[in-house]
Amino acid sequence: LLNLSFLDLSWCQNISDFGLYNKSVDYSNPDKSNILLDEFNKHLNSQCRCMRKCIEQPFMLLKIKSEIENNYRKSICTCKDKLIDESGLESENQKNLIDHANEILSFKNLTKLKVLRLESCVNISDAGLYYGINLSRLEELDIKLCTNINGDFIYSLFDDESMNTKSYYLLNNLKILNMSQCLKFREENFLFIIENAPNLRQLSMSALPNITNNLIDLLLKLKKILVTFDISFCPSISETRVDKYEQFLFNELGSREFF
Repeated sequence: LLNLSFLDLSWCQNISDFGLYNKSVDYSNPDKSNILLDEFNKHLNSQCRCMRKCIEQPFMLLKIKSEIENNYRKSICTCKDKLIDESGLESENQKNLIDHANEILSFKNLTKLKVLRLESCVNISDAGLYYGINLSRLEELDIKLCTNINGDFIYSLFDDESMNTKSYYLLNNLKILNMSQCLKFREENFLFIIENAPNLRQLSMSALPNITNNLIDLLLKLKKILVTFDISFCPSISETRVDKYEQFLFNELGSREFF
């Protein structure tokens, strides 16, 4: 469906990183698709957090049941495509990504996608967004309640030399961003997105404990006009800063043009 422009996968909680960037594998012959077995090994041994609930997909489990049982006692993660660890992106695997770019079947092939909604897809992490999402034409991105995303994917996308689109323009089309209750999202990553999305107009980021007054200061510095701005339940943002930004919007838009 290469002409697809709108895709809503909200609350499909069995979708994981592996579904966003799936190498071409022969499911009828698991011996030829070590990547699939590796993903299950990571879950079974609790070595890789991005796939911990992958085993809830029983139809996949049955296809390679015997291979999983034979490798159940492995004590290490054997996945060679691991991108994320607890400290962030692994630089050596960023280089491997370029080498294997032609082998990966991913959502990046959906070059005409404008709206992508992944609300409460809790098994998607930064690895899935890095490998699987084409941001160049995306106008709306909804990752609300994606609690395994901390935002490290964005830096790697901007540093990835294999991208066809220049990094500077990567977020140019983004107008609507919803990342409410992404509890692990780091403030520095969030500010980086805001700074590099010049056409952003609607921003929802309720219940983000890591976001502070630095966000309001950046919005004022950039003179960024948001017509919808949700910062409810962000305890580290002060009311005085909000009033200051509201006054800025009033001066720019008038009393009825923003929320």
